[in-house]
Amino acid sequence: NGGWPAFLEFVTSCSTRFSFDPSPGPPYESIFLGGYELGYSYIYLPNTADSVRLYNGITPVLGNPSPDIVTEITLDYGTIYVRYRTADSLSREDPSSWVWLGGADHYTLGEMYPVPSSGALFVDDELWIAAPKNKPHYCDPGGDVLNGFQGQLTIAASGDIIIAQDVVVASANPDGTVPIESEDLLGLISEKHILVWRHCPNTVNITAALAAVGQNIPDTSKAKICLNGQISEDGQNGTISMDGINCYGIFNEKTELFIFGCLIQRERGLIHTHYSPSPDIPQEYRGFESKDYKYDFRFKKTPPPHFLTTDAPGACYFENYRES
Repeated sequence: NGGWPAFLEFVTSCSTRFSFDPSPGPPYESIFLGGYELGYSYIYLPNTADSVRLYNGITPVLGNPSPDIVTEITLDYGTIYVRYRTADSLSREDPSSWVWLGGADHYTLGEMYPVPSSGALFVDDELWIAAPKNKPHYCDPGGDVLNGFQGQLTIAASGDIIIAQDVVVASANPDGTVPIESEDLLGLISEKHILVWRHCPNTVNITAALAAVGQNIPDTSKAKICLNGQISEDGQNGTISMDGINCYGIFNEKTELFIFGCLIQRERGLIHTHYSPSPDIPQEYRGFESKDYKYDFRFKKTPPPHFLTTDAPGACYFENYRES
Protein backbone atom coordinates (compact mmCIF):
# COMPACT_ATOMS: atom_id res chain seq x y z
CA ASN A 1 0.00 0.00 0.00
CA GLY A 2 2.89 2.33 -0.72
CA GLY A 3 3.97 2.23 2.92
CA TRP A 4 0.57 3.38 4.21
CA PRO A 5 -1.44 1.22 6.63
CA ALA A 6 -4.77 -0.28 5.63
CA PHE A 7 -7.71 -0.40 8.08
CA LEU A 8 -10.16 -3.07 6.98
CA GLU A 9 -13.05 -1.95 9.17
CA PHE A 10 -14.67 1.36 10.14
CA VAL A 11 -12.29 3.74 11.96
CA THR A 12 -13.17 6.48 14.45
CA SER A 13 -10.92 9.26 15.74
CA CYS A 14 -11.26 12.07 18.27
CA SER A 15 -9.29 14.28 15.87
CA THR A 16 -11.17 16.85 13.83
CA ARG A 17 -8.99 16.38 10.76
CA PHE A 18 -6.08 14.34 9.43
CA SER A 19 -3.07 16.50 8.69
CA PHE A 20 -0.16 15.27 6.59
CA ASP A 21 2.95 16.98 5.33
CA PRO A 22 4.18 17.14 2.66
CA SER A 23 1.19 17.22 0.38
CA PRO A 24 -0.42 15.60 -1.42
CA GLY A 25 -1.84 13.58 1.42
CA PRO A 26 -2.23 9.82 1.55
CA PRO A 27 -4.68 7.82 -0.60
CA TYR A 28 -7.55 7.71 1.89
CA GLU A 29 -9.56 5.26 -0.20
CA SER A 30 -6.83 2.62 0.12
CA ILE A 31 -6.19 3.29 3.82
CA PHE A 32 -9.68 3.43 5.38
CA LEU A 33 -11.25 0.55 3.52
CA GLY A 34 -14.26 0.49 5.84
CA GLY A 35 -14.60 4.26 6.03
CA TYR A 36 -13.88 6.62 8.92
CA GLU A 37 -15.48 9.30 11.06
CA LEU A 38 -13.78 12.12 12.97
CA GLY A 39 -14.77 14.13 16.03
CA TYR A 40 -15.45 11.27 18.45
CA SER A 41 -15.25 11.96 22.19
CA TYR A 42 -11.92 11.45 23.91
CA ILE A 43 -11.49 8.23 25.84
CA TYR A 44 -9.91 8.40 29.27
CA LEU A 45 -6.73 6.34 29.50
CA PRO A 46 -5.26 5.75 32.97
CA ASN A 47 -1.50 6.22 33.27
CA THR A 48 -0.98 3.46 35.83
CA ALA A 49 -1.86 -0.21 36.17
CA ASP A 50 -3.35 0.23 39.63
CA SER A 51 -6.10 -2.31 38.98
CA VAL A 52 -3.44 -5.00 38.65
CA ARG A 53 -1.41 -3.62 41.58
CA LEU A 54 -4.48 -3.84 43.80
CA TYR A 55 -5.28 -7.45 42.93
CA ASN A 56 -1.71 -8.73 42.52
CA GLY A 57 -1.85 -12.40 43.45
CA ILE A 58 1.83 -13.21 44.12
CA THR A 59 3.58 -11.81 47.18
CA PRO A 60 6.10 -10.50 47.76
CA VAL A 61 5.80 -8.52 44.53
CA LEU A 62 7.95 -9.97 41.76
CA GLY A 63 10.67 -7.92 40.15
CA ASN A 64 13.39 -5.68 41.48
CA PRO A 65 13.49 -1.88 41.32
CA SER A 66 17.29 -2.00 41.07
CA PRO A 67 18.52 -0.69 37.69
CA ASP A 68 20.95 -3.63 37.60
CA ILE A 69 18.36 -6.43 37.56
CA VAL A 70 15.59 -7.40 35.15
CA THR A 71 12.84 -10.01 35.53
CA GLU A 72 11.95 -12.67 32.98
CA ILE A 73 8.63 -14.53 32.96
CA THR A 74 7.89 -17.58 30.84
CA LEU A 75 4.30 -18.82 30.61
CA ASP A 76 3.69 -22.51 29.90
CA TYR A 77 0.19 -23.90 30.32
CA GLY A 78 -0.92 -22.85 33.82
CA THR A 79 2.58 -22.29 35.19
CA ILE A 80 4.45 -19.00 35.57
CA TYR A 81 8.24 -19.37 35.53
CA VAL A 82 10.25 -16.48 36.99
CA ARG A 83 13.99 -15.81 36.94
CA TYR A 84 16.25 -12.78 37.21
CA ARG A 85 19.40 -11.62 35.47
CA THR A 86 21.75 -8.69 35.60
CA ALA A 87 21.13 -5.75 33.31
CA ASP A 88 24.09 -3.95 31.78
CA SER A 89 24.59 -1.84 28.69
CA LEU A 90 24.30 -4.92 26.46
CA SER A 91 21.38 -6.60 28.21
CA ARG A 92 19.23 -6.33 25.10
CA GLU A 93 21.93 -7.83 22.91
CA ASP A 94 23.55 -11.30 22.91
CA PRO A 95 21.92 -13.62 25.50
CA SER A 96 25.18 -15.56 25.82
CA SER A 97 26.55 -12.62 27.82
CA TRP A 98 23.67 -12.56 30.31
CA VAL A 99 24.39 -13.41 33.93
CA TRP A 100 21.53 -15.20 35.67
CA LEU A 101 20.90 -14.87 39.40
CA GLY A 102 19.76 -17.24 42.14
CA GLY A 103 21.04 -20.43 40.53
CA ALA A 104 19.17 -19.94 37.23
CA ASP A 105 20.83 -20.42 33.84
CA HIS A 106 19.95 -20.47 30.15
CA TYR A 107 18.35 -23.91 30.46
CA THR A 108 16.18 -23.57 33.56
CA LEU A 109 13.10 -21.39 33.26
CA GLY A 110 13.17 -20.38 36.91
CA GLU A 111 10.98 -20.61 39.99
CA MET A 112 7.47 -21.93 39.40
CA TYR A 113 4.22 -20.21 40.40
CA PRO A 114 0.62 -21.14 39.63
CA VAL A 115 -1.62 -18.60 37.94
CA PRO A 116 -2.98 -16.53 40.86
CA SER A 117 -6.67 -16.91 41.58
CA SER A 118 -7.06 -13.12 41.32
CA GLY A 119 -5.90 -13.26 37.70
CA ALA A 120 -3.50 -10.36 38.31
CA LEU A 121 0.29 -10.24 38.53
CA PHE A 122 2.34 -7.08 39.06
CA VAL A 123 6.10 -6.82 38.46
CA ASP A 124 8.41 -4.04 39.63
CA ASP A 125 10.46 -2.44 36.86
CA GLU A 126 11.52 -4.05 33.55
CA LEU A 127 9.92 -7.35 32.51
CA TRP A 128 10.87 -9.75 29.72
CA ILE A 129 8.18 -12.22 28.68
CA ALA A 130 7.86 -15.29 26.45
CA ALA A 131 5.05 -17.81 25.94
CA PRO A 132 5.78 -19.77 22.75
CA LYS A 133 3.62 -22.62 21.52
CA ASN A 134 5.14 -25.63 19.75
CA LYS A 135 8.55 -23.96 20.02
CA PRO A 136 11.39 -24.03 22.57
CA HIS A 137 12.38 -21.03 24.66
CA TYR A 138 14.51 -18.45 22.86
CA CYS A 139 17.35 -18.87 25.38
CA ASP A 140 17.46 -22.64 24.82
CA PRO A 141 16.77 -23.35 21.12
CA GLY A 142 17.54 -27.04 21.60
CA GLY A 143 15.33 -27.41 24.66
CA ASP A 144 11.83 -28.73 25.23
CA VAL A 145 8.94 -27.42 23.17
CA LEU A 146 6.58 -25.21 25.20
CA ASN A 147 2.80 -25.08 25.01
CA GLY A 148 1.61 -21.49 25.27
CA PHE A 149 -0.36 -19.99 28.16
CA GLN A 150 -3.49 -21.56 29.56
CA GLY A 151 -5.71 -19.60 31.92
CA GLN A 152 -6.80 -16.04 32.58
CA LEU A 153 -4.18 -13.51 33.62
CA THR A 154 -3.17 -9.87 33.28
CA ILE A 155 0.48 -9.03 33.91
CA ALA A 156 1.51 -5.42 34.52
CA ALA A 157 4.96 -3.88 35.00
CA SER A 158 6.09 -0.49 36.22
CA GLY A 159 8.91 -0.57 33.65
CA ASP A 160 9.20 -1.66 30.04
CA ILE A 161 7.75 -4.99 28.94
CA ILE A 162 10.04 -6.69 26.41
CA ILE A 163 8.39 -9.36 24.25
CA ALA A 164 11.28 -11.69 23.46
CA GLN A 165 9.45 -14.18 21.21
CA ASP A 166 5.90 -15.45 20.68
CA VAL A 167 3.43 -14.73 23.47
CA VAL A 168 0.41 -16.88 22.68
CA VAL A 169 -2.29 -18.80 24.50
CA ALA A 170 -2.39 -22.58 24.44
CA SER A 171 -5.70 -22.65 22.54
CA ALA A 172 -4.41 -20.48 19.66
CA ASN A 173 -5.05 -21.79 16.16
CA PRO A 174 -2.15 -22.48 13.77
CA ASP A 175 -2.93 -19.20 11.97
CA GLY A 176 -2.45 -17.21 15.19
CA THR A 177 -6.12 -16.52 15.90
CA VAL A 178 -7.96 -17.76 19.00
CA PRO A 179 -11.26 -19.70 18.89
CA ILE A 180 -14.24 -17.66 20.04
CA GLU A 181 -15.09 -20.35 22.62
CA SER A 182 -11.60 -20.31 24.18
CA GLU A 183 -11.39 -19.35 27.85
CA ASP A 184 -7.70 -18.43 27.65
CA LEU A 185 -7.26 -14.68 28.26
CA LEU A 186 -3.96 -12.81 28.55
CA GLY A 187 -3.29 -9.12 29.11
CA LEU A 188 -0.02 -7.14 29.29
CA ILE A 189 0.14 -3.59 30.67
CA SER A 190 3.30 -1.47 30.88
CA GLU A 191 3.53 1.85 32.67
CA LYS A 192 6.26 2.73 30.15
CA HIS A 193 6.65 0.90 26.80
CA ILE A 194 5.77 -2.49 25.36
CA LEU A 195 8.65 -3.38 23.06
CA VAL A 196 9.30 -6.34 20.78
CA TRP A 197 12.92 -7.34 21.30
CA ARG A 198 15.28 -6.26 18.53
CA HIS A 199 16.72 -9.80 18.27
CA CYS A 200 13.40 -11.64 18.27
CA PRO A 201 12.64 -14.33 15.64
CA ASN A 202 11.78 -13.15 12.13
CA THR A 203 8.09 -13.84 12.76
CA VAL A 204 6.41 -13.07 16.09
CA ASN A 205 2.84 -13.98 17.10
CA ILE A 206 1.03 -12.39 20.03
CA THR A 207 -2.44 -13.31 21.31
CA ALA A 208 -3.01 -10.81 24.09
CA ALA A 209 -4.48 -7.47 25.05
CA LEU A 210 -1.60 -4.97 25.05
CA ALA A 211 -1.56 -1.58 26.77
CA ALA A 212 1.30 0.92 27.14
CA VAL A 213 0.05 3.74 29.34
CA GLY A 214 3.20 5.63 30.33
CA GLN A 215 3.08 9.38 30.58
CA ASN A 216 4.44 11.44 27.70
CA ILE A 217 7.92 11.99 29.17
CA PRO A 218 11.43 11.34 27.83
CA ASP A 219 12.53 7.72 27.73
CA THR A 220 14.61 6.50 30.66
CA SER A 221 14.60 2.77 29.93
CA LYS A 222 17.54 0.52 30.65
CA ALA A 223 19.99 -0.86 28.13
CA LYS A 224 19.76 1.97 25.64
CA ILE A 225 23.39 1.65 24.53
CA CYS A 226 23.86 -0.10 21.18
CA LEU A 227 26.90 -2.19 20.35
CA ASN A 228 28.30 0.73 18.35
CA GLY A 229 28.01 3.01 21.36
CA GLN A 230 25.08 5.01 20.04
CA ILE A 231 22.04 5.73 22.16
CA SER A 232 18.92 3.74 21.31
CA GLU A 233 16.00 5.94 22.27
CA ASP A 234 12.82 3.90 22.30
CA GLY A 235 10.76 7.06 22.03
CA GLN A 236 8.41 8.59 24.53
CA ASN A 237 6.67 6.44 27.10
CA GLY A 238 3.27 5.00 26.33
CA THR A 239 4.11 3.29 23.03
CA ILE A 240 3.97 -0.22 21.62
CA SER A 241 7.08 -0.35 19.49
CA MET A 242 10.22 -2.21 18.43
CA ASP A 243 13.09 -2.28 20.90
CA GLY A 244 15.95 -0.14 19.59
CA ILE A 245 13.93 1.07 16.60
CA ASN A 246 16.05 4.23 16.48
CA CYS A 247 19.34 2.46 17.12
CA TYR A 248 21.18 3.62 14.01
CA GLY A 249 23.95 1.36 12.81
CA ILE A 250 22.17 -1.92 13.52
CA PHE A 251 20.37 -3.87 10.79
CA ASN A 252 17.68 -6.09 12.29
CA GLU A 253 14.76 -6.16 9.87
CA LYS A 254 12.18 -8.86 10.64
CA THR A 255 9.43 -10.38 8.52
CA GLU A 256 6.02 -10.25 10.24
CA LEU A 257 4.41 -9.22 13.50
CA PHE A 258 0.95 -10.74 14.00
CA ILE A 259 -1.17 -9.58 16.94
CA PHE A 260 -4.55 -11.12 17.71
CA GLY A 261 -5.95 -9.18 20.65
CA CYS A 262 -6.04 -5.42 21.11
CA LEU A 263 -3.64 -2.47 21.15
CA ILE A 264 -3.83 0.48 23.53
CA GLN A 265 -1.03 3.05 23.49
CA ARG A 266 -0.76 6.67 24.54
CA GLU A 267 1.63 7.61 21.74
CA ARG A 268 2.20 6.14 18.28
CA GLY A 269 5.04 3.61 18.36
CA LEU A 270 7.40 2.81 15.48
CA ILE A 271 7.42 -0.79 14.26
CA HIS A 272 9.40 -0.41 11.01
CA THR A 273 11.80 2.25 9.78
CA HIS A 274 14.96 2.80 7.79
CA TYR A 275 17.87 5.20 7.89
CA SER A 276 20.97 6.11 5.93
CA PRO A 277 23.40 8.85 6.95
CA SER A 278 24.12 9.71 3.30
CA PRO A 279 22.83 8.86 -0.21
CA ASP A 280 25.83 6.65 -0.98
CA ILE A 281 25.25 4.37 2.03
CA PRO A 282 22.55 1.65 1.80
CA GLN A 283 19.46 2.06 3.94
CA GLU A 284 19.46 0.26 7.30
CA TYR A 285 16.06 -1.36 7.84
CA ARG A 286 14.85 -2.12 11.35
CA GLY A 287 11.65 -3.62 12.68
CA PHE A 288 8.92 -5.67 11.00
CA GLU A 289 8.36 -5.40 7.27
CA SER A 290 4.73 -6.52 7.67
CA LYS A 291 2.38 -5.89 10.60
CA ASP A 292 -1.01 -7.57 10.91
CA TYR A 293 -3.32 -6.70 13.81
CA LYS A 294 -6.71 -8.31 14.43
CA TYR A 295 -9.09 -7.55 17.26
CA ASP A 296 -10.15 -10.42 19.54
CA PHE A 297 -13.91 -9.97 19.76
CA ARG A 298 -14.03 -12.03 22.95
CA PHE A 299 -12.64 -8.96 24.74
CA LYS A 300 -15.84 -6.98 24.09
CA LYS A 301 -17.64 -9.32 26.48
CA THR A 302 -14.82 -10.75 28.60
CA PRO A 303 -11.51 -8.87 28.74
CA PRO A 304 -8.50 -10.26 30.62
CA PRO A 305 -8.97 -9.93 34.40
CA HIS A 306 -8.45 -6.44 35.85
CA PHE A 307 -7.46 -5.03 32.47
CA LEU A 308 -7.78 -1.30 31.80
CA THR A 309 -11.18 0.33 31.90
CA THR A 310 -12.21 3.74 30.64
CA ASP A 311 -14.90 6.19 31.70
CA ALA A 312 -16.32 6.30 28.18
CA PRO A 313 -18.82 3.76 26.83
CA GLY A 314 -17.72 1.69 23.87
CA ALA A 315 -13.94 1.98 24.02
CA CYS A 316 -12.21 2.26 20.66
CA TYR A 317 -10.42 -0.70 19.17
CA PHE A 318 -8.89 -1.83 15.89
CA GLU A 319 -10.85 -4.71 14.42
CA ASN A 320 -8.52 -5.47 11.54
CA TYR A 321 -5.42 -3.55 10.57
CA ARG A 322 -2.61 -4.46 8.25
CA GLU A 323 0.48 -2.54 7.22
CA SER A 324 3.09 -3.69 4.76
